[in-house]
Amino acid sequence: MSDKVSPSMKENAGNVFSNAEIDQVRELAAENAPVDVVAVRLGRPPEEIRKLAEAVGIDLHDA
Repeated sequence: MSDKVSPSMKENAGNVFSNAEIDQVRELAAENAPVDVVAVRLGRPPEEIRKLAEAVGIDLHDA
């Protein structure tokens, strides 16, 4: 999967992440989910997931 952005991702792009979304990113990262999978699950562009992870110290698997 590449950094393609779906319509729902475009709609959510730029919105502030909720605490629940941050927790979900942490959980998916703990399960070794790739960034693209996390992005699809949250309906966010992959680049936003990467930026969030870096900002809050989540180790993502960029496979």
